[in-house]
Amino acid sequence: MKRIKPIILWSGLFLFAAFLLRFPKAAADGALQGLILSFKTVIPALFPYFVLSNLFIRFGAAKLFAKPLQGILNRIFHLPGSCAPALILGFLGGYPIGAKTAAELYHEGLCSKVDAASLLSFCSCAGPGFILGFVGSGIFRSTKAGMLLWAVHILSALLTGLLLRRKNTVPQNAKTAVPASSAPFSESFVSSLSSAVQSSLGICGTVVFFSVLLSLLHAAGLLSPLDDSALLSALLCGALELTGGISRLPNTLSPLSAAAASFLLGWGGLCVHMQTLSVLTGSGIPVKRYFLGKALHGSIGAVLAYLLFSRPGISLPASFPGQTHIPLPNMFFYSVPLLLFLLLCIFRKKAGKTGTQRL
Repeated sequence: MKRIKPIILWSGLFLFAAFLLRFPKAAADGALQGLILSFKTVIPALFPYFVLSNLFIRFGAAKLFAKPLQGILNRIFHLPGSCAPALILGFLGGYPIGAKTAAELYHEGLCSKVDAASLLSFCSCAGPGFILGFVGSGIFRSTKAGMLLWAVHILSALLTGLLLRRKNTVPQNAKTAVPASSAPFSESFVSSLSSAVQSSLGICGTVVFFSVLLSLLHAAGLLSPLDDSALLSALLCGALELTGGISRLPNTLSPLSAAAASFLLGWGGLCVHMQTLSVLTGSGIPVKRYFLGKALHGSIGAVLAYLLFSRPGISLPASFPGQTHIPLPNMFFYSVPLLLFLLLCIFRKKAGKTGTQRL
């Protein structure tokens, strides 16, 4: 394998360079599409959550959620309670917020490297805004279908975490050190902004690159044999880049199309994996369990979605052509992190008053 890897790498680089020279217009168009996608979708959707996740960790979110969720995380996933913010933000914030939060937890000393590696296998998920708004209302023209797919997505993530949990359990009486930041809010806010900008730039770079790659593959005709099969085309493109793959799914909702969508949402695509690796740069957290978890997440989600949408009792509303806006339930999901942050601030304020009175 040590000899084969360099050959594959250099062959891919030379082939990519040849495609750039042969199809310069396709490369430029792909880069433009990637930039538009980054500035219109990726940054607005992810940047606020990057800032929020950093502030959550710096102001003691692990301490707030560790105690009520410690029993569940210990017994089911064999993880300390301080890992709860990565699960909550990962389920609500979308790719790669969960991975970013797990890295922050490890960086702040709130979990071990082994805990962070186990957490990565199931805490990084597609956000409810993307599933309900883009997949449900945008692709399948059904908010109910989006809600069912999001439920399947979360359930399959939890099952993945259960199957890939470590054998050794966390002692029930173990106390995890969860210090809150003593820095002033202005300093923590600026640091969070700086970290969010760096993470966003890395993610946008991967989006642009894979947009160029897909554009070159189309120009070279390598994806032409798949044009007759929407599902195969969606799966192949989605294996590289999630949004482009999902957009190729047929608008007619069927058990197969729902299973394909669920698989792509669970797998995430190579572009999402590169985004995850970018936010983990320098952390030293092993990623083998992450890739295994994403493959298992997509497979379990595909099976569950196929079984769910095959049931005769599942009735979906009629299509509403042109309904591409984010449905009202998304506002609830997007408001949850803000409410949790406000509760965190109240909790810290009361704790500070109590400590002062005791002194």
